[in-house]
Amino acid sequence: MTNGGTEAFIDVLMPAVTDLADAMWDFRFAALLTLQDQQVKGRGAVGFDLHDIAWGATARERARSKDFVLRATTLALSRHRWNELGYTPSSVHGHLRQFEAMVESFAPAHGPDLATPRCRHEHH
Repeated sequence: MTNGGTEAFIDVLMPAVTDLADAMWDFRFAALLTLQDQQVKGRGAVGFDLHDIAWGATARERARSKDFVLRATTLALSRHRWNELGYTPSSVHGHLRQFEAMVESFAPAHGPDLATPRCRHEHH
């Protein structure tokens, strides 16, 4: 995603995540999203990989976590609280749909801590 696309993606997903959050995992996922602030970390230096997320220790926890992310994405796609943004995100629907498809096809496994962000630079 472009820097602007990333910003809009987080802007529209965050209200949905925080409004649906009711379990510790949900709040930790919301915290991970807040770490994607390019104004703090720098443009192009944020991002996370689905494999970097600790979805849960059991199959039931992983399924519940995945369901939460999908529900939040669906809520964001419904333009939930977009009127609070102060701008109209133009291409974010495509980013949300792509993210939704990625999460739907992803098989979560127990892994590293949820809030372990990695720096994303173009130059490695």
